[in-house]
Amino acid sequence: MQPKKSNFKKIFKWIILILLLFIVVIIIIINLFSMKTEFVQIPIPEPKVFITKQWQDPKGQSMITRKYIFYGLNGLGYYQKELEKEQKKETKDQNSY
Repeated sequence: MQPKKSNFKKIFKWIILILLLFIVVIIIIINLFSMKTEFVQIPIPEPKVFITKQWQDPKGQSMITRKYIFYGLNGLGYYQKELEKEQKKETKDQNSY
């Protein structure tokens, strides 16, 4: 009986050792890859605000109509590019149903 028990202990010890080694290798790999991937933060320009109209409400409150122009996050630049793409297409491509 004794040889089987000691054999089990040896196998169990090696399995634990291999698992610990595997975990250490995975942690090292994750740390190496996380250092190499630095994300570049693209600055988003502030939206431009134009006051188009100001007036007094009949209740006496001042009212303002504003026009916003957004240049970032699919703002004006994105739609201008899409408009240029549509204008460059031939009329057959635009109306292909």
